[in-house]
Amino acid sequence: MTDSSNKEVILSARPGVNGTLTEKNFAVRECDYPSDLKSGQVLIRNLYLTVDPAQRCQMNEETGVHYLLPNQVGSRVNGLGGVGEVVKCGPSDQPSDDLATGDSRSPIKSPPKFKPGDFVMNSERLHWPWAEYFCLAEEELALIDPEIQDLPHGLKLPLAYLGLSGLTSYLGVKSRGKVTSGDVVVVSGAAGSCGTLAGQFALEWGAKKVIGICGSDEKCRALVDGFRFTTAVNYKSPAFESKLAEACADGVDVYFDNVGGEISRIVIVDHMKPAGRVVLCGQIADYNKDVPYPPPIPKDMQNAIVAKSIDRERFLVLSYQDQFPEALGDMKRMILEGKIRVEVTEAEGIEKAGWALMNMMNGGNIGKQMVKVCDSSGRVKQD
Repeated sequence: MTDSSNKEVILSARPGVNGTLTEKNFAVRECDYPSDLKSGQVLIRNLYLTVDPAQRCQMNEETGVHYLLPNQVGSRVNGLGGVGEVVKCGPSDQPSDDLATGDSRSPIKSPPKFKPGDFVMNSERLHWPWAEYFCLAEEELALIDPEIQDLPHGLKLPLAYLGLSGLTSYLGVKSRGKVTSGDVVVVSGAAGSCGTLAGQFALEWGAKKVIGICGSDEKCRALVDGFRFTTAVNYKSPAFESKLAEACADGVDVYFDNVGGEISRIVIVDHMKPAGRVVLCGQIADYNKDVPYPPPIPKDMQNAIVAKSIDRERFLVLSYQDQFPEALGDMKRMILEGKIRVEVTEAEGIEKAGWALMNMMNGGNIGKQMVKVCDSSGRVKQD
């Protein structure tokens, strides 16, 4: 691999609104290496990319949400986030103030916002191409704090924790779920990125008990032994409902819902207390179905929500951007103090991006699923 070659992942076929992702939906092909940078553009070497449940919606002709655009068949897949290294910066057409004359119309050009070797991530826009090298506008990028490189997981941390996954968990638990001392909290999809963090944040804010729901005994052990959950229940077990009832004997104050479907119906109808709060984070059980978001719910669940005055409104972390700076500061403090554990499931090579998305959708990950594309030296990872 040299800096004059490049690869990208394209959407080769849609899975269908009621279909599941397969390898046939993705293809890897050679593509042009970006060589002609326009003003304000930055050439990025892709180091890590994240895969997220919401990307399944992007594989349809309509995503069902206003903040995500669909990927197009035959075109490069657009991811939601990543970390890269600046290779080169394009020229700047923005004039800088002339310090000698005070003339803001001086022909002296302002320096680029970034320099080669800087580590960057996407800023507020949910846009990160699935390619080894690509260009983005300066305003689409944010500089990664150099101190992060010395923290656990280093450059993976902005995706696994100090990014949208972590903010979703933090603000979902704190601002939407309003977890307080003595609460009983249930987290579904508990072994995933948001789930592992949400449970730990709930404990930090005084939850009496945190109960995880996940899809294997191995994950149950990981939640209890590695992430401090009080207990965990395998929803694939024949004894799931009885074990969940035992764990939730005191009732449930807050339900952090990552999955929807029958699991959520059981939690809300059978176990939630009056005036309970549901953090409607995700509905992965329905992402392969042709239904709106949030999906419709069964009548007994709707009746329980009304009868028990349960607060169940859609949660979108982008609506809480005014709280991001304070949240990120607190999150950084927690990980520096060793209060939060972050787990990463990593695939290597751009060729594995589609597989990684399928693996995450099938529950094959613990913690954050991501793909390592390149080393910072420029060598692309290969199997």
